Amino acid sequence: MEQLLKILEDNARLSVEDIATMLNKSPAEVAAMIDLARAQGIIKGYKTLVDWEKAGVNRVEAVIELNVSPKKSRGFDEIAATIAAFDEVESVLLMSGGYDLQLRHQGPDVPGDRPVCGKAAEPAGRCAVHGHSLCPPHLQKRGPPVPGRRDR
Repeated sequence: MEQLLKILEDNARLSVEDIATMLNKSPAEVAAMIDLARAQGIIKGYKTLVDWEKAGVNRVEAVIELNVSPKKSRGFDEIAATIAAFDEVESVLLMSGGYDLQLRHQGPDVPGDRPVCGKAAEPAGRCAVHGHSLCPPHLQKRGPPVPGRRDR
C-alpha cells in the first residue's frame, strides 16, 4: 500500500494500468487498493500542481517567522488562531526555538513586514517579523530525471 500511496502522491493522474505495471499487480488489484484507501480515509482527495506564472497569475508564496509577546490574557494558541483567520495566511505553525510562529502566506505579492506585523500585533501585543520568499510550488519538488535534460 505504501508504494501505491507514494506513486499517487507524486502523480495522481496516472492510469490504474500504469500503476499496476509499476507495482507488478493487476489493474483490478490496484483499483481495489485505491478504493480501500479512499474508504479508510487514507486518500483525502487529489490536488493539482499549477504553474501560476504560466497561467498569467501573479502569486507569491512566503514563509514568515514571527516572534510575539502575548498579552496577559492571551496565549500563543489564541494568537495563532487569530492570525490563521486572515485570508492571506495559508497556515500557522507554533514553533520552538528561534521564533514562535511560522506563517505561510500566498498572495499576489510578498507581504511586507508592516502589514503582517500590524495584524499580528493586535492579538499579540508585540511582534518581530522575518520573511522568506519561496520558489514557485511547481519547482519545489522535482520528479525523476528526464533523459537528455541537464540538471540545474
